[in-house]
Amino acid sequence: MYGEVDPYFVKEFGTELFETWIVIDYKDKMHSLTFNHSFIRPLLTYGWREMKDVFGFDINQEFDFLYYGNSVFGLMCSKSLDCSCQIPMYHSRFVRFGYTVEFYVQLTNDNISKPFLNTSGSQISSIL
Repeated sequence: MYGEVDPYFVKEFGTELFETWIVIDYKDKMHSLTFNHSFIRPLLTYGWREMKDVFGFDINQEFDFLYYGNSVFGLMCSKSLDCSCQIPMYHSRFVRFGYTVEFYVQLTNDNISKPFLNTSGSQISSIL
């Protein structure tokens, strides 16, 4: 388990970020996380799994941090993600917009018996 960091944040502050990040909450509890220094898939690795126990969070939550500088962050808030539509665009579990096309097909005996979906002459081919 790991935390995924917004690549735009890493693009803006990446050169000043250290390998170890310190997170502080409003009760002055502190926790250390390890940052992988990737600009392509930035992750918080070591310490991420334990963070939920330190701050009393459930899994499957989005966290907002305030960056103070020198790889020190204030924990602003968290929110539970109740459906996949709430997952941020940079996250590996994001499945909306340009990454996925959703469409619905009415099942008939004809299209069930074929091993492929024929999209010629339909509205689907105009989307693809």
